Amino acid sequence: MIERRPSAPGLSGWAAWLGYQFLFGNAILFGAGLVPFLDRRFQRVRDGLPHYLGMLPLPPPGPLIWVHGVSLGETTVACSLMEQLRAGFPNWRIGFTTTHPDVLAMVRKKRLADVTGYFPLDFAPLIGNAMERWRPRLIVLSETDFWPCLALLCRLRGIPLVLVNGRISEKHLVFWSRAVALGRTVFQAFFKMAVQTHSDLERLERMGADPQAIEVLGNIKFDLAPPLKEECLGPIRTWRGKSSLIVFGSLHPTEFSALEPVFSYLSTDGNLRLLIAPRDIGFAKAWETRLRAIGLPVGRRSSSDGLRPENRVLLLDTIGELASLYSLAGAAFIGGTLDPKVGGHNPLEAIVQGVPLVTGPHARNFADLIAQLKSEGGVEVESDPTVLARLLRELAGRSPRAVSMIERASVVLSRNQGALERTMAMIQPLLAICTSENPAAPGGCTKENRD
Repeated sequence: MIERRPSAPGLSGWAAWLGYQFLFGNAILFGAGLVPFLDRRFQRVRDGLPHYLGMLPLPPPGPLIWVHGVSLGETTVACSLMEQLRAGFPNWRIGFTTTHPDVLAMVRKKRLADVTGYFPLDFAPLIGNAMERWRPRLIVLSETDFWPCLALLCRLRGIPLVLVNGRISEKHLVFWSRAVALGRTVFQAFFKMAVQTHSDLERLERMGADPQAIEVLGNIKFDLAPPLKEECLGPIRTWRGKSSLIVFGSLHPTEFSALEPVFSYLSTDGNLRLLIAPRDIGFAKAWETRLRAIGLPVGRRSSSDGLRPENRVLLLDTIGELASLYSLAGAAFIGGTLDPKVGGHNPLEAIVQGVPLVTGPHARNFADLIAQLKSEGGVEVESDPTVLARLLRELAGRSPRAVSMIERASVVLSRNQGALERTMAMIQPLLAICTSENPAAPGGCTKENRD
Protein backbone atom coordinates (compact mmCIF):
# COMPACT_ATOMS: atom_id res chain seq x y z
CA MET A 1 0.00 0.00 0.00
CA ILE A 2 1.12 3.55 -0.66
CA GLU A 3 1.48 5.21 2.73
CA ARG A 4 1.16 8.78 1.48
CA ARG A 5 -0.14 10.80 -1.41
CA PRO A 6 0.80 14.33 -2.43
CA SER A 7 -1.40 17.04 -0.99
CA ALA A 8 -2.85 19.87 -3.04
CA PRO A 9 -0.72 23.03 -3.25
CA GLY A 10 -1.61 25.91 -0.98
CA LEU A 11 -2.47 29.45 -2.02
CA SER A 12 1.19 30.52 -2.22
CA GLY A 13 1.97 27.45 -4.29
CA TRP A 14 -0.82 28.21 -6.75
CA ALA A 15 0.31 31.82 -7.00
CA ALA A 16 3.93 30.79 -7.68
CA TRP A 17 2.84 28.23 -10.25
CA LEU A 18 0.56 30.67 -12.07
CA GLY A 19 3.37 33.23 -12.17
CA TYR A 20 5.71 30.60 -13.60
CA GLN A 21 3.14 29.64 -16.24
CA PHE A 22 2.61 33.30 -17.18
CA LEU A 23 6.33 33.82 -17.72
CA PHE A 24 6.77 30.50 -19.51
CA GLY A 25 3.79 31.14 -21.77
CA ASN A 26 5.17 34.54 -22.78
CA ALA A 27 8.55 32.97 -23.48
CA ILE A 28 6.84 30.47 -25.80
CA LEU A 29 5.07 33.28 -27.66
CA PHE A 30 8.36 35.14 -28.06
CA GLY A 31 10.16 31.97 -29.17
CA ALA A 32 7.50 31.13 -31.75
CA GLY A 33 8.85 33.86 -34.00
CA LEU A 34 12.31 32.27 -33.90
CA VAL A 35 11.13 28.81 -34.98
CA PRO A 36 11.98 29.25 -38.71
CA PHE A 37 15.51 30.32 -37.80
CA LEU A 38 15.98 27.64 -35.14
CA ASP A 39 14.52 24.97 -37.43
CA ARG A 40 17.42 25.49 -39.86
CA ARG A 41 20.11 25.38 -37.16
CA PHE A 42 19.03 22.83 -34.54
CA GLN A 43 18.06 19.22 -35.13
CA ARG A 44 15.99 19.06 -31.94
CA VAL A 45 13.78 21.89 -33.20
CA ARG A 46 13.60 20.54 -36.74
CA ASP A 47 12.63 17.04 -35.64
CA GLY A 48 10.91 17.69 -32.33
CA LEU A 49 8.61 20.68 -32.78
CA PRO A 50 5.37 18.63 -32.66
CA HIS A 51 6.65 16.89 -29.51
CA TYR A 52 7.41 20.22 -27.82
CA LEU A 53 3.78 21.16 -28.44
CA GLY A 54 2.59 17.99 -26.72
CA MET A 55 1.98 16.00 -29.90
CA LEU A 56 4.00 12.98 -28.81
CA PRO A 57 3.75 9.86 -30.99
CA LEU A 58 0.82 7.67 -30.02
CA PRO A 59 1.83 4.55 -28.07
CA PRO A 60 0.55 1.02 -28.62
CA PRO A 61 -2.40 -0.08 -26.42
CA GLY A 62 -1.75 -0.96 -22.80
CA PRO A 63 -0.85 0.71 -19.48
CA LEU A 64 2.15 2.99 -19.95
CA ILE A 65 5.09 4.13 -17.82
CA TRP A 66 6.60 7.46 -18.88
CA VAL A 67 10.38 7.55 -18.29
CA HIS A 68 12.36 10.78 -18.72
CA GLY A 69 16.13 11.34 -18.87
CA VAL A 70 18.18 14.28 -20.12
CA SER A 71 21.90 13.64 -20.38
CA LEU A 72 23.66 10.45 -21.47
CA GLY A 73 24.49 9.67 -17.85
CA GLU A 74 20.93 10.09 -16.64
CA THR A 75 19.65 8.07 -19.57
CA THR A 76 22.06 5.25 -18.80
CA VAL A 77 20.24 4.95 -15.48
CA ALA A 78 16.88 5.24 -17.23
CA CYS A 79 17.84 2.48 -19.68
CA SER A 80 18.82 0.11 -16.86
CA LEU A 81 15.45 0.75 -15.27
CA MET A 82 13.60 0.23 -18.55
CA GLU A 83 15.39 -3.10 -19.01
CA GLN A 84 14.16 -4.21 -15.58
CA LEU A 85 10.64 -3.00 -16.29
CA ARG A 86 10.59 -4.71 -19.66
CA ALA A 87 11.69 -8.01 -18.14
CA GLY A 88 9.52 -7.91 -15.03
CA PHE A 89 6.37 -6.27 -16.39
CA PRO A 90 5.99 -7.30 -20.04
CA ASN A 91 2.34 -6.20 -20.20
CA TRP A 92 3.27 -2.58 -19.56
CA ARG A 93 4.27 -0.15 -22.29
CA ILE A 94 7.19 2.25 -21.88
CA GLY A 95 7.37 5.79 -23.23
CA PHE A 96 10.66 7.70 -23.10
CA THR A 97 11.38 11.41 -23.47
CA THR A 98 14.52 13.53 -23.42
CA THR A 99 15.70 16.95 -24.56
CA HIS A 100 18.81 15.79 -26.44
CA PRO A 101 18.82 14.35 -30.01
CA ASP A 102 21.82 12.08 -29.39
CA VAL A 103 20.16 10.60 -26.30
CA LEU A 104 16.94 10.04 -28.25
CA ALA A 105 18.86 8.28 -31.02
CA MET A 106 20.60 6.02 -28.50
CA VAL A 107 17.37 4.96 -26.80
CA ARG A 108 15.70 4.28 -30.14
CA LYS A 109 18.65 2.13 -31.15
CA LYS A 110 18.38 0.11 -27.93
CA ARG A 111 14.62 -0.42 -28.52
CA LEU A 112 13.86 -0.36 -24.81
CA ALA A 113 10.86 1.95 -25.17
CA ASP A 114 7.67 1.37 -27.13
CA VAL A 115 7.40 5.06 -28.00
CA THR A 116 9.90 7.92 -27.76
CA GLY A 117 9.97 11.68 -28.20
CA TYR A 118 11.27 15.04 -27.04
CA PHE A 119 9.97 16.32 -23.71
CA PRO A 120 7.13 18.85 -24.25
CA LEU A 121 7.50 22.46 -23.21
CA ASP A 122 6.45 22.81 -19.57
CA PHE A 123 3.24 24.73 -20.24
CA ALA A 124 -0.12 23.41 -19.03
CA PRO A 125 -1.91 22.99 -22.40
CA LEU A 126 1.15 21.28 -23.91
CA ILE A 127 1.92 18.95 -21.00
CA GLY A 128 -1.80 18.21 -20.73
CA ASN A 129 -1.92 17.33 -24.41
CA ALA A 130 1.03 14.95 -24.00
CA MET A 131 -0.64 13.29 -21.01
CA GLU A 132 -3.84 12.78 -22.98
CA ARG A 133 -1.92 11.09 -25.78
CA TRP A 134 0.19 8.82 -23.57
CA ARG A 135 -2.20 8.47 -20.58
CA PRO A 136 0.67 7.38 -18.27
CA ARG A 137 -0.06 5.37 -15.12
CA LEU A 138 3.37 6.26 -13.69
CA ILE A 139 6.01 8.91 -14.53
CA VAL A 140 9.67 8.30 -13.65
CA LEU A 141 12.31 11.04 -13.73
CA SER A 142 15.99 10.10 -13.74
CA GLU A 143 18.32 12.06 -11.42
CA THR A 144 17.68 15.80 -11.75
CA ASP A 145 15.10 17.16 -14.23
CA PHE A 146 12.29 18.98 -12.37
CA TRP A 147 9.38 20.73 -14.13
CA PRO A 148 6.68 22.65 -12.20
CA CYS A 149 3.86 22.15 -14.70
CA LEU A 150 4.49 18.42 -15.05
CA ALA A 151 4.58 18.07 -11.28
CA LEU A 152 1.33 19.94 -10.65
CA LEU A 153 -0.58 18.11 -13.38
CA CYS A 154 0.58 14.81 -11.89
CA ARG A 155 -0.88 15.94 -8.56
CA LEU A 156 -4.18 17.01 -10.11
CA ARG A 157 -4.56 13.87 -12.24
CA GLY A 158 -3.45 11.38 -9.62
CA ILE A 159 -0.45 10.14 -11.60
CA PRO A 160 2.37 8.87 -9.35
CA LEU A 161 5.53 10.87 -9.99
CA VAL A 162 8.78 9.15 -8.99
CA LEU A 163 12.40 10.29 -8.89
CA VAL A 164 15.08 7.61 -9.30
CA ASN A 165 18.79 7.92 -8.60
CA GLY A 166 18.21 11.49 -7.48
CA ARG A 167 21.27 13.72 -7.34
CA ILE A 168 20.72 17.19 -5.92
CA SER A 169 23.55 19.62 -6.59
CA GLU A 170 24.40 22.78 -4.70
CA LYS A 171 23.11 24.74 -7.71
CA HIS A 172 19.71 23.04 -7.38
CA LEU A 173 19.61 23.92 -3.70
CA VAL A 174 20.47 27.57 -4.33
CA PHE A 175 17.90 27.95 -7.13
CA TRP A 176 14.96 26.25 -5.43
CA SER A 177 15.72 27.88 -2.09
CA ARG A 178 15.06 31.20 -3.80
CA ALA A 179 11.69 29.93 -5.11
CA VAL A 180 10.36 28.27 -1.97
CA ALA A 181 6.64 28.29 -2.81
CA LEU A 182 7.23 26.97 -6.32
CA GLY A 183 9.67 24.39 -4.96
CA ARG A 184 7.10 23.01 -2.54
CA THR A 185 4.61 22.76 -5.40
CA VAL A 186 7.14 20.76 -7.42
CA PHE A 187 8.74 18.50 -4.84
CA GLN A 188 5.66 17.67 -2.80
CA ALA A 189 4.11 16.28 -5.98
CA PHE A 190 6.40 13.25 -5.83
CA PHE A 191 5.06 9.95 -4.51
CA LYS A 192 8.61 8.66 -4.02
CA MET A 193 12.06 10.18 -4.36
CA ALA A 194 14.96 7.72 -4.41
CA VAL A 195 18.21 9.60 -3.90
CA GLN A 196 21.85 8.58 -3.92
CA THR A 197 23.11 9.98 -0.60
CA HIS A 198 21.99 11.51 2.68
CA SER A 199 23.30 14.86 1.40
CA ASP A 200 20.76 14.65 -1.45
CA LEU A 201 18.02 13.88 1.09
CA GLU A 202 18.93 16.88 3.23
CA ARG A 203 18.97 19.21 0.24
CA LEU A 204 15.58 18.00 -0.97
CA GLU A 205 14.08 18.61 2.45
CA ARG A 206 15.46 22.15 2.40
CA MET A 207 13.99 22.60 -1.11
CA GLY A 208 10.48 21.74 0.13
CA ALA A 209 10.14 17.99 -0.43
CA ASP A 210 8.11 15.82 1.95
CA PRO A 211 10.60 13.83 4.09
CA GLN A 212 8.22 10.85 4.07
CA ALA A 213 8.60 10.58 0.30
CA ILE A 214 12.43 10.40 0.27
CA GLU A 215 14.51 7.24 0.47
CA VAL A 216 18.29 6.95 0.27
CA LEU A 217 18.83 3.94 -2.01
CA GLY A 218 22.32 4.60 -3.37
CA ASN A 219 23.65 5.24 -6.86
CA ILE A 220 22.37 2.90 -9.59
CA LYS A 221 25.51 3.61 -11.61
CA PHE A 222 27.46 1.42 -9.19
CA ASP A 223 25.48 -1.52 -10.61
CA LEU A 224 26.12 -0.68 -14.24
CA ALA A 225 29.13 -1.88 -16.16
CA PRO A 226 29.01 0.20 -19.35
CA PRO A 227 28.58 -1.90 -22.48
CA LEU A 228 31.83 -2.20 -24.39
CA LYS A 229 31.24 -1.17 -27.98
CA GLU A 230 33.67 -3.03 -30.18
CA GLU A 231 32.92 -0.73 -33.10
CA CYS A 232 34.57 2.11 -31.18
CA LEU A 233 37.09 0.05 -29.19
CA GLY A 234 38.66 -1.61 -32.24
CA PRO A 235 39.92 1.52 -34.01
CA ILE A 236 41.19 3.11 -30.79
CA ARG A 237 42.88 -0.11 -29.72
CA THR A 238 44.70 -0.24 -33.07
CA TRP A 239 45.71 3.43 -32.80
CA ARG A 240 46.96 2.92 -29.24
CA GLY A 241 49.05 -0.10 -30.20
CA LYS A 242 51.39 -1.21 -27.41
CA SER A 243 51.44 2.22 -25.76
CA SER A 244 49.68 3.02 -22.50
CA LEU A 245 46.65 5.28 -22.87
CA ILE A 246 45.79 8.18 -20.56
CA VAL A 247 42.21 9.45 -20.85
CA PHE A 248 41.21 13.01 -19.92
CA GLY A 249 37.43 12.75 -19.66
CA SER A 250 34.82 15.51 -19.95
CA LEU A 251 37.16 18.52 -19.88
CA HIS A 252 35.93 22.10 -19.82
CA PRO A 253 37.70 24.99 -21.60
CA THR A 254 39.33 26.34 -18.43
CA GLU A 255 40.68 22.88 -17.68
CA PHE A 256 42.00 22.40 -21.18
CA SER A 257 44.03 25.59 -20.82
CA ALA A 258 45.34 24.57 -17.40
CA LEU A 259 46.30 21.10 -18.64
CA GLU A 260 48.19 22.14 -21.78
CA PRO A 261 51.56 21.78 -19.97
CA VAL A 262 50.49 18.30 -18.87
CA PHE A 263 49.66 17.32 -22.45
CA SER A 264 53.01 18.66 -23.64
CA TYR A 265 54.95 16.75 -20.99
CA LEU A 266 53.17 13.43 -21.50
CA SER A 267 53.25 13.56 -25.30
CA THR A 268 57.06 13.44 -25.24
CA ASP A 269 56.93 9.91 -23.77
CA GLY A 270 57.00 7.45 -26.65
CA ASN A 271 55.23 4.84 -24.50
CA LEU A 272 52.15 7.00 -23.93
CA ARG A 273 49.16 8.13 -25.95
CA LEU A 274 46.60 10.68 -24.83
CA LEU A 275 42.86 10.76 -25.43
CA ILE A 276 41.23 14.11 -24.63
CA ALA A 277 37.43 14.20 -24.43
CA PRO A 278 35.82 17.67 -24.31
CA ARG A 279 32.63 17.89 -22.28
CA ASP A 280 31.23 19.79 -25.27
CA ILE A 281 32.52 18.22 -28.50
CA GLY A 282 32.02 21.55 -30.23
CA PHE A 283 35.37 22.64 -28.76
CA ALA A 284 37.32 19.80 -30.42
CA LYS A 285 38.31 21.59 -33.60
CA ALA A 286 39.57 24.70 -31.81
CA TRP A 287 41.46 22.56 -29.30
CA GLU A 288 43.10 20.65 -32.14
CA THR A 289 44.37 23.95 -33.57
CA ARG A 290 45.77 25.01 -30.19
CA LEU A 291 47.56 21.70 -29.62
CA ARG A 292 49.09 21.78 -33.09
CA ALA A 293 50.28 25.33 -32.40
CA ILE A 294 52.35 24.09 -29.45
CA GLY A 295 53.78 21.25 -31.51
CA LEU A 296 51.69 18.26 -30.44
CA PRO A 297 50.85 15.58 -33.03
CA VAL A 298 47.07 15.52 -32.68
CA GLY A 299 44.00 14.33 -34.58
CA ARG A 300 40.24 14.24 -34.11
CA ARG A 301 38.31 10.97 -33.79
CA SER A 302 35.83 11.98 -36.49
CA SER A 303 38.55 13.03 -38.96
CA SER A 304 39.60 10.65 -41.73
CA ASP A 305 43.25 10.98 -40.69
CA GLY A 306 42.66 11.38 -36.95
CA LEU A 307 43.82 7.86 -36.08
CA ARG A 308 47.13 7.97 -37.92
CA PRO A 309 49.87 6.25 -35.85
CA GLU A 310 51.94 9.44 -35.74
CA ASN A 311 49.13 11.28 -33.89
CA ARG A 312 50.04 10.64 -30.28
CA VAL A 313 47.12 12.75 -29.06
CA LEU A 314 43.48 12.12 -30.01
CA LEU A 315 40.55 14.49 -29.43
CA LEU A 316 37.31 12.55 -28.92
CA ASP A 317 34.65 14.51 -30.81
CA THR A 318 32.01 11.77 -30.88
CA ILE A 319 29.05 11.05 -28.60
CA GLY A 320 28.60 7.86 -26.58
CA GLU A 321 32.10 6.37 -26.86
CA LEU A 322 33.91 7.68 -23.79
CA ALA A 323 32.44 5.18 -21.29
CA SER A 324 33.68 2.26 -23.39
CA LEU A 325 37.09 3.81 -24.07
CA TYR A 326 37.95 4.02 -20.38
CA SER A 327 38.42 0.24 -20.60
CA LEU A 328 41.53 0.84 -22.76
CA ALA A 329 43.09 3.34 -20.36
CA GLY A 330 46.07 2.85 -18.10
CA ALA A 331 45.05 5.96 -16.12
CA ALA A 332 42.32 8.58 -16.26
CA PHE A 333 41.66 12.16 -15.19
CA ILE A 334 38.03 13.17 -14.68
CA GLY A 335 37.11 16.68 -15.84
CA GLY A 336 34.98 19.30 -14.19
CA THR A 337 37.16 18.92 -11.10
CA LEU A 338 39.64 21.71 -11.82
CA ASP A 339 36.87 24.26 -12.37
CA PRO A 340 35.08 25.23 -9.13
CA LYS A 341 32.06 26.40 -11.13
CA VAL A 342 31.46 22.88 -12.46
CA GLY A 343 31.99 20.68 -9.43
CA GLY A 344 33.10 17.48 -11.16
CA HIS A 345 31.76 14.80 -13.47
CA ASN A 346 30.98 11.16 -12.79
CA PRO A 347 34.08 9.16 -11.76
CA LEU A 348 32.26 5.83 -11.87
CA GLU A 349 32.71 5.39 -15.62
CA ALA A 350 36.45 5.04 -15.04
CA ILE A 351 36.63 3.10 -11.80
CA VAL A 352 34.13 0.41 -12.88
CA GLN A 353 36.59 -0.33 -15.69
CA GLY A 354 39.45 -0.88 -13.24
CA VAL A 355 41.28 2.32 -14.17
CA PRO A 356 43.39 4.24 -11.60
CA LEU A 357 41.71 7.61 -11.25
CA VAL A 358 42.92 11.17 -10.65
CA THR A 359 40.65 14.17 -10.10
CA GLY A 360 41.05 17.83 -9.32
CA PRO A 361 39.97 19.30 -5.97
CA HIS A 362 36.45 20.43 -7.00
CA ALA A 363 34.17 17.38 -6.93
CA ARG A 364 31.18 18.59 -4.92
CA ASN A 365 28.72 16.94 -7.38
CA PHE A 366 30.10 13.56 -6.29
CA ALA A 367 31.43 14.56 -2.88
CA ASP A 368 30.21 11.45 -1.05
CA LEU A 369 31.74 9.07 -3.59
CA ILE A 370 35.06 10.93 -3.76
CA ALA A 371 35.19 11.01 0.04
CA GLN A 372 34.75 7.24 0.15
CA LEU A 373 37.40 6.70 -2.52
CA LYS A 374 39.86 9.02 -0.74
CA SER A 375 39.35 7.31 2.60
CA GLU A 376 40.07 3.92 1.00
CA GLY A 377 43.00 5.16 -1.10
CA GLY A 378 41.12 4.54 -4.35
CA VAL A 379 41.66 7.97 -5.94
CA GLU A 380 44.33 10.67 -6.14
CA VAL A 381 43.43 14.37 -6.00
CA GLU A 382 45.86 16.75 -7.67
CA SER A 383 45.78 20.12 -9.43
CA ASP A 384 49.44 21.13 -9.80
CA PRO A 385 50.30 20.52 -13.51
CA THR A 386 53.83 19.27 -12.86
CA VAL A 387 52.81 16.83 -10.13
CA LEU A 388 49.73 15.75 -12.08
CA ALA A 389 51.73 14.95 -15.22
CA ARG A 390 54.23 12.80 -13.32
CA LEU A 391 51.47 11.08 -11.37
CA LEU A 392 49.52 10.12 -14.49
CA ARG A 393 52.69 8.86 -16.14
CA GLU A 394 53.43 6.67 -13.11
CA LEU A 395 49.89 5.27 -12.89
CA ALA A 396 49.72 4.53 -16.63
CA GLY A 397 52.80 2.35 -16.17
CA ARG A 398 50.83 0.09 -13.78
CA SER A 399 53.00 0.97 -10.80
CA PRO A 400 52.34 -0.63 -7.39
CA ARG A 401 50.41 2.52 -6.46
CA ALA A 402 48.16 2.05 -9.51
CA VAL A 403 47.46 -1.58 -8.64
CA SER A 404 46.62 -0.63 -5.05
CA MET A 405 44.28 2.17 -6.18
CA ILE A 406 42.37 -0.24 -8.40
CA GLU A 407 41.98 -2.74 -5.57
CA ARG A 408 40.84 -0.07 -3.08
CA ALA A 409 38.36 1.44 -5.55
CA SER A 410 36.83 -2.00 -6.10
CA VAL A 411 36.13 -2.18 -2.35
CA VAL A 412 34.10 1.04 -2.61
CA LEU A 413 32.26 -0.30 -5.65
CA SER A 414 31.28 -3.53 -3.90
CA ARG A 415 30.08 -1.68 -0.83
CA ASN A 416 27.71 0.53 -2.83
CA GLN A 417 26.12 -1.94 -5.23
CA GLY A 418 22.45 -2.96 -5.09
CA ALA A 419 20.72 0.38 -5.73
CA LEU A 420 19.00 -0.85 -8.90
CA GLU A 421 17.39 -3.74 -7.04
CA ARG A 422 16.31 -1.44 -4.21
CA THR A 423 14.84 1.06 -6.69
CA MET A 424 12.79 -1.62 -8.42
CA ALA A 425 11.52 -2.76 -5.04
CA MET A 426 10.34 0.82 -4.43
CA ILE A 427 8.57 1.04 -7.80
CA GLN A 428 6.87 -2.37 -7.81
CA PRO A 429 4.09 -1.49 -5.32
CA LEU A 430 3.09 1.44 -7.54
CA LEU A 431 2.86 -0.84 -10.56
CA ALA A 432 0.82 -3.35 -8.58
CA ILE A 433 -1.70 -0.66 -7.65
CA CYS A 434 -1.83 1.17 -11.01
CA THR A 435 -2.71 -1.90 -13.08
CA SER A 436 -4.83 -2.14 -16.18
CA GLU A 437 -7.52 -3.68 -13.95
CA ASN A 438 -7.69 -0.41 -11.98
CA PRO A 439 -7.46 2.32 -14.61
CA ALA A 440 -7.76 5.90 -13.52
CA ALA A 441 -9.14 8.80 -15.42
CA PRO A 442 -7.30 10.29 -17.21
CA GLY A 443 -4.36 7.98 -16.68
CA GLY A 444 -2.98 7.40 -13.21
CA CYS A 445 -3.95 5.81 -9.91
CA THR A 446 -7.35 6.64 -8.53
CA LYS A 447 -7.50 8.44 -5.22
CA GLU A 448 -8.98 5.35 -3.60
CA ASN A 449 -6.16 3.14 -4.88
CA ARG A 450 -3.52 5.52 -3.59
CA ASP A 451 -4.85 5.86 -0.05
